Amino acid sequence: MDYDMQEKGGIDINIFAFLRVAAKKIWIVIILALVFGIASRGISSFTRVDTYTTVASFVVNTADQNSEKIDNSDISASINVTSTYKYILEGRSMILEILSKCTYQNIQYGEILASMMVNILPGSNVIEVRIRTDNPDKTYAIARALVENYNDVVSHIYSSAHLNICDYPYLPTAPDESTTSFV
Repeated sequence: MDYDMQEKGGIDINIFAFLRVAAKKIWIVIILALVFGIASRGISSFTRVDTYTTVASFVVNTADQNSEKIDNSDISASINVTSTYKYILEGRSMILEILSKCTYQNIQYGEILASMMVNILPGSNVIEVRIRTDNPDKTYAIARALVENYNDVVSHIYSSAHLNICDYPYLPTAPDESTTSFV
């Protein structure tokens, strides 16, 4: 069997001729790249929505409040209970409490739910709650309502352990650097 492409009607490609033709048309590629780059930058600047974040953190403690000594079993128990408190903080009861006590006008349940991110710091009994919205005052109002009223919800649902505020939220003064939303 003869595999010679010339005898079978194949195509002979001259790569150097192709590169010469492409080099003559490179200006078209450069102009198109610039036009699309400038257009996408313009579109993104019109659709960009700044976000503002604040953080509150809590510490879970299962030890007796009157005890002066905390041992490893108390710490392990606190770490195990942390996921329960995470569930309570992001649950419907807490969001309804925030909704009823939030000083920001015309806020909706879904806005609070979408703005809250509750995380447990790995291997610890610390819970971090991040609030992120498109308005710094709304962000801070939600966080303050959480911090000022979490104890009412938590103590009603789970009174055998204690959830204490570690870091209070702050009023964001500038949009987040690395995260922006696009509408």
